[in-house]
Amino acid sequence: MSNLMPDATIGRDTVWWAGGGLMKITARAADTGGALGALDLSVVEAGYGPPLHVHSREDEVEYVLDGQIRFRVGDDEFLAGPGSWVWQPRGVPHSFRVESESARALMIFTPGGIERMFEQGGAPAGASSEPPQPPQPDPDTAAALAAEFGFEVVGPQVG
Repeated sequence: MSNLMPDATIGRDTVWWAGGGLMKITARAADTGGALGALDLSVVEAGYGPPLHVHSREDEVEYVLDGQIRFRVGDDEFLAGPGSWVWQPRGVPHSFRVESESARALMIFTPGGIERMFEQGGAPAGASSEPPQPPQPDPDTAAALAAEFGFEVVGPQVG
């Protein structure tokens, strides 16, 4: 088995997530013995970010590569820029919001597996570098994804 992961170019391993985040899966649980999953998140507009939520199965870390991102982890709220690591342990409510015009971050989940949620709930990027028109939010689909991947939305987005 090679330790070199295949490059995930725009295509099968890249999806648009609700609100304009381009998620490029760079490591899968299937490739790491379940140890981790990793995504390269590129955000194309300010204000992007998930609602406050809690993971029951995995810890999450984000490494900010570009831009300014406001995080909330538990009771702490702070702005993080390039070179910042943000630890978001399971069981602790967390959220983020892009403050700059655009941003990019490496997201690592341990153990892996939740990267499949982005494939199932996202829109395939195909060859486009532009996000598709966002679909109308479907609460039933969002609730099913949350149940399947072990997280719960507990509040609004940070900020």
